[in-house]
Amino acid sequence: FELDMQIQDVLREMEGRGQTTIPRLRYLTFSPATVVTDLISVTSSALPTCFLICVLICFSLIALWFNAMLVPFKLFVTVVVPVTWTYGAAFYVYEDGALSWLGIPGLSPTKRDGLDWT
Repeated sequence: FELDMQIQDVLREMEGRGQTTIPRLRYLTFSPATVVTDLISVTSSALPTCFLICVLICFSLIALWFNAMLVPFKLFVTVVVPVTWTYGAAFYVYEDGALSWLGIPGLSPTKRDGLDWT
């Protein structure tokens, strides 16, 4: 997304210079790639908020359904914490290269390839 940011910066600069002579001048780009890039940036920024809202709603409904206020806490400790720590450990090993010093090819960093969660 670095190229997208560079293009946006250039267009903002050109727009700022052009608005001195044409006050309502705007530059817009539209292509399938820009739509996907915008969609990814919007959903990525909204993901933490949506996740927390979903967790709160689910845990509240579970607490009400079972008439037990500690069940959501137990679920958090036994489900949410291990899943997030597993993903964090995977990123630590394969993105940051925490175990690359072992020399095992399966534990080497993936560099720019990322992780495939399928």
